[in-house]
Amino acid sequence: MDVMTEEDRFSKYVEYSEKIKRKRSRTGKRKPLNGKNRLRFDAIEDHRIRVFNDKDDRIFEAMDNGWEPVRLAKDTDLGDMKTGDFKQPGTIITKHVGGGVTGVLMKKKNAWDKEDQEAKQKELDKQEKSLYRSNNSPDSQGIYGSIKRDKV
Repeated sequence: MDVMTEEDRFSKYVEYSEKIKRKRSRTGKRKPLNGKNRLRFDAIEDHRIRVFNDKDDRIFEAMDNGWEPVRLAKDTDLGDMKTGDFKQPGTIITKHVGGGVTGVLMKKKNAWDKEDQEAKQKELDKQEKSLYRSNNSPDSQGIYGSIKRDKV
């Protein structure tokens, strides 16, 4: 593992700063600080992508459910880059998401994702249906329970 010295880090900062100055002199624009999108990635054809926090067993759970880590291709857009984010092609794409947590970019086939979403929706529909009355009495208003107002 390569360890970056303070001098190396400083030279990267200077190099990046010069690059930004050149860009700004050409465009006359700067990017506001709140306009960062560190979790922007290129779309992957026929796949849904999502960043999972590498916390507890989340990555393994995701892999058990059909998600797979995305490996860096040569032309992948990794959003707003900073010094520690540069990676070699073929490595799994990760990003620091704050609080000492690393996010792992994962993908899942659209067909599998659609099946999973439909299964979730069926479960929600079943739960929602249980809220409705099953009898057809005249005072049945559809939803379980009732509210009655007596004349005062």
